[in-house]
Amino acid sequence: MPNTNDLIKQPKLKVLVWSPSGTGKTQLAGTFRAAGRTYFFDFDGRMETLTGQDIDYDSYRDINSFQPKAFDAAEKKLKEFQKDLGGYEVVVLDSLSTFSAATMNKI
Repeated sequence: MPNTNDLIKQPKLKVLVWSPSGTGKTQLAGTFRAAGRTYFFDFDGRMETLTGQDIDYDSYRDINSFQPKAFDAAEKKLKEFQKDLGGYEVVVLDSLSTFSAATMNKI
């Protein structure tokens, strides 16, 4: 008889979700917290959709595109995570579009 103790732990997933703005990508990513402690790189400032869901996040927004700071701050956090995820099972970059804008501000 099969037993769940005999199952091989599956590797971690890497997921890219694409959809038009406002269709629930952040809300969907919030459900990933069921896999464990979750951290969001918030580039688009819409974390209020996840209010009360016990998700850690930092906001990365350039107030002034002539003095960009978002990319550097996010890169620093990514480098920290490369060394140690700090107990996080799920890491979300929200959103790729606004992350790209922060990257272009830096260039």
